[in-house]
Amino acid sequence: MLYKSYRIQKGQKFSESDRTEIDELLEIKKAPGAKQKIDEVAIAALTEELKTGKGFSSYGAIVEWLKKEQGLEVEYATVYALVRYKLGAKLKAPRPQSHRQDEKLVSEFKKTRYHD
Repeated sequence: MLYKSYRIQKGQKFSESDRTEIDELLEIKKAPGAKQKIDEVAIAALTEELKTGKGFSSYGAIVEWLKKEQGLEVEYATVYALVRYKLGAKLKAPRPQSHRQDEKLVSEFKKTRYHD
């Protein structure tokens, strides 16, 4: 498309074709971006897997799961961004507990800690 130089004098009006060309120039266009590395089917399967009680212990485990179950070679950072930001999920990993804890004291503490 060749660009025209517009010099408008006072009182002069644009023609309809000039107006269309200017509108096209002022239109904000969005670049298509890169192709998504994880397709919608794999995202849906991953979402379901995250909803199960089992879940994943690490993002590396998700990378391995995608490779094994979906046949996708995806980088750790891609998986982290997808799970953490797009899906809004956090991995559920049990925290270490002492084997010397008294279960009765722990349950009693949980019941009374917010009722001060």
